[in-house]
Amino acid sequence: MTLPPKTTHPPYSVFIIGAGNIAALQDTPHSSNIITHAHAIQAHPSFRLLGFAEPDPNTRQIATERWSVPSYQSVEDWISSTTTQHKADVIAIAAPTQEHFPLLVKLIDWYDENKEERPFHLIFCEKPLVADLAQAETILRHSQQKQVPICVNYSRRYLPRIQTLSQKIQSQDWGALLGGTASYGKGLFNNGSHLIDLLVYFFGPMEVKQTLTAVYDHFEFDPSISGVLQVHPQDSANTSAFIYLQTIDCRAYTHFELDLFFERGRIKLTDLSTQIIEYTVQESSLYSGYRQLASCQTEETQIQSAMSFAYNHLASYLPSCSPFPSQSHALKLINPIEETLAVIQTCDKIYQSARDNNLLDNNVPKAAAITEHKTC
Repeated sequence: MTLPPKTTHPPYSVFIIGAGNIAALQDTPHSSNIITHAHAIQAHPSFRLLGFAEPDPNTRQIATERWSVPSYQSVEDWISSTTTQHKADVIAIAAPTQEHFPLLVKLIDWYDENKEERPFHLIFCEKPLVADLAQAETILRHSQQKQVPICVNYSRRYLPRIQTLSQKIQSQDWGALLGGTASYGKGLFNNGSHLIDLLVYFFGPMEVKQTLTAVYDHFEFDPSISGVLQVHPQDSANTSAFIYLQTIDCRAYTHFELDLFFERGRIKLTDLSTQIIEYTVQESSLYSGYRQLASCQTEETQIQSAMSFAYNHLASYLPSCSPFPSQSHALKLINPIEETLAVIQTCDKIYQSARDNNLLDNNVPKAAAITEHKTC
């Protein structure tokens, strides 16, 4: 992704809560790929980074020195450090998952108590949004009541090629869905939820028909769970199709792949979702009267630029927020909290089904299974 040159006074400001890997530490200002929030903000011509809130002093110091911005021990310290009522245009939450719920409640209440001054315009939260379904439903209700926009960083949705793929699937360019497989490792909520998010993006809400296995391949409290999902594509000739969720133990290697079969072709998201391979149906050159699939096109997804695409989307959204009335209506957010709720609901159903089928370690309480996961 190529961005225009940085301006002297970027119009929008961002403050990051958290200063760990995805917030600040997985790259530097000189890295060729843009991985972190800090790098994406500082590289984008429309944004300036205000600083970090991070309780760990060592992490705070590294982030401050690397990105040349102030850092604070807490959000409260940052708020009290400035006299302006409007603090930031975007607040990015990149703290550990178990901290998301209290942070979101605090920010929504702060926004509501100071709505005349609009202390910020948007919350951009790392996945998973919160620790469990009950918390997600509370945040959704609370944010809607207070009219606080929240979007979640399921990064693949921000990729233009994934957006085009979703449009083609929904317009049935390849016909009805016949079935597919989705394979992952390193935890249902950590990595599997990315696959669930893509399936929700492509096909809408799903049913959990069965769970088959569970393996604790990385996180003690977040097993990778296999099973069968049923999707109901809109306007499809078929009433439903099945997606087989397959776990691949990440202790052997990292794997993330989605393989979808349609009436008139096949779409494969492969190589850690760096490539999309398209197949078309053609007559077999070997067997008369048979048809087969043949690859016809391979595209790079540009997953390495996902964070840049995300902030580019936010830069397009912000002009529709007062006091930036340059657009007559608000651009629809990618990954709004309303759609993220469907992902959390599906993951919760998969987890509950696995527990009901005695696939999980009974010594691990359900709440811990999610809250102990840290965003990476």
